[in-house]
Amino acid sequence: MLPSSVRMTLRRCKGGAFAEPGGTFTATDFNGNLTGRKNRRCYNESMSRLFLRIKKHICFSVRDTLITAGIFAAAFALCFVLQHFSENDFHVPLIFVLVVMIVSRMTDGYLYGLVAAAAGVISVNYVFTYPYFELDFTMTGYPLTFTTMLLVSLVTSTMTTRIKNQERYIKEGEKEKLRSELFRGISHDIRTPLTGIVGATTVLLENENISGEVRRELLQDINDDSQWLIHMIENVLSITRMGDSSETIRKEPEIVEEIIGEAIRKFRKQWPEIPVRVRIPDEMLFVPMDAILIGQVIQNILHNSMIHGEGCTRIEVEVFIEDQEAVFRFRDNGCGFTWDRSASRPGQPVLSDTTGRLDRQKNMGIGLSLCRTIIQAHKGRLELSNAPEGGAVVEFCLPLKEQNPG
Repeated sequence: MLPSSVRMTLRRCKGGAFAEPGGTFTATDFNGNLTGRKNRRCYNESMSRLFLRIKKHICFSVRDTLITAGIFAAAFALCFVLQHFSENDFHVPLIFVLVVMIVSRMTDGYLYGLVAAAAGVISVNYVFTYPYFELDFTMTGYPLTFTTMLLVSLVTSTMTTRIKNQERYIKEGEKEKLRSELFRGISHDIRTPLTGIVGATTVLLENENISGEVRRELLQDINDDSQWLIHMIENVLSITRMGDSSETIRKEPEIVEEIIGEAIRKFRKQWPEIPVRVRIPDEMLFVPMDAILIGQVIQNILHNSMIHGEGCTRIEVEVFIEDQEAVFRFRDNGCGFTWDRSASRPGQPVLSDTTGRLDRQKNMGIGLSLCRTIIQAHKGRLELSNAPEGGAVVEFCLPLKEQNPG
């Protein structure tokens, strides 16, 4: 028995009401009450998760409803047309099984595939089976035939939906992996310039009698590291702008000359002594793109030529049209690419930096990785190579017309 002072302060929940002070209270009652509450909470959480899963796979959508109605209308029209060229209706069940597969593929969740399976069986029996426009499952062989069709339709719907979900999960996993790699690169690349800035400012603050030449060199290092950080932050903003999927990218026809000109203008703020030669078509060229993201791609390519291309003294930019694509080609006269043949990164490009001036940035960072991601999101491609006369060549292509998804 608990002490009376404890019994007077505790209230026991029993039958939905609290016991009066002074009522008996045992450890068994208390533990049982906690266990019951815990079980109820777990049950409620399980039911909530189950409801969310059901809601995720079986949900109403105006878009999916219109798609399903359109596919059924096309199937009915096709069946009516084929009736004039065929003496029997054996093709009708096959058409509606195909309808179930298409509906399951083009809609989200299981709802519309299951509805299409049931509606297909009823439609075949009511519209295309004698006696026409009457439901009759009593004729010899009909119950087995329509039961088989229903099962085939249900299995087809379920398997198609699962395959589509698996494809989506794989794509989401790849995007998450890429995002993690990009942010790991960012965390590594940001840490080193920050350390350099802190070290340089500490030297300046703690040494008042430092010479002018050393002071200028330290300030130049701080400026270089700050410019690098600005570049990395722009990359972070580009990743954020891309969102979780390429479908979030909004492409508008943009003037190529303006996009390249703006990127080169920013590049010359940091490297005014490096000439950039540009060759573009005489006529005004419009290309569907996200101007901010493609501008970031161009800046990254120019930036990598200077940071990683040892001995680079000039850059050439060329834009031309080939096979309904706008081709952007960047060439420098630096050291070019070498190809990592290690087990961890087979076939990955590496730009060497033997001078040691920028040891912290001797890897590719996230620059070209982000470029490849952005270009792929635009349904384009990015290729890396070395020019025969030396130097790196980076080329990416963007389609001149929008490509239909799927």
